[in-house]
Amino acid sequence: MARFVLRERRRGLTVCRLLLRHLFQTAHSRARGAFYFRRRKAWVTPATRLSGNAQLSLSCPMHAANKTNSAQKMSPPGVKQAADGETRAANIKKKLMKNKLSVEAAAPANADQQSSKQRAFAKHCANRELPTQKVLDFLRAQLPQQYELAEIVGRWIWLEFDGQHAAANILWRLGFHWNQRRSVWQHPCGACAPFASHPADPRTKYGSYFAADVKPA
Repeated sequence: MARFVLRERRRGLTVCRLLLRHLFQTAHSRARGAFYFRRRKAWVTPATRLSGNAQLSLSCPMHAANKTNSAQKMSPPGVKQAADGETRAANIKKKLMKNKLSVEAAAPANADQQSSKQRAFAKHCANRELPTQKVLDFLRAQLPQQYELAEIVGRWIWLEFDGQHAAANILWRLGFHWNQRRSVWQHPCGACAPFASHPADPRTKYGSYFAADVKPA
């Protein structure tokens, strides 16, 4: 019976101590302007509640101990230091600047290439208006082998030969184009009619002859 009474007395003392401790913490927290946040089960300051931060007052030892860890986890990635002592944002900025410099360095070369291609194409289009005899004179002077194979079909000039890369480039600049269906190089000599009807074999309609067979007058 005495043990039971003693146990109950100790239990009552423990409860009293907890109540006193709770009352002391409540009074101390209210004196500092804090209030009890039920959702977080902790005492918080009004500034913390209004700002929306997850920081808790020191009246809650458990949350105060985890305060540092949570702050470190929520730190922005730009603050983390790289292995060489520079921030990640600085590394990204350096890479962007390097790429920009490489693009700017390559821009003049690309611009020159594009301008040269545009000039070559403009010259190709202009030379397609040259008359037949002028194109033949150029072939006789610059490409004598191709001149021997030049066939006049109407006003057009046809060239059928085993393709050579150097000769093909010169012919294209002169205004010739490759006809895949007929497998010949052709020059319209100013008589280009893309929307007109084309016969199966223009030789039968316009006639044809080789320029090298015609003796100069």
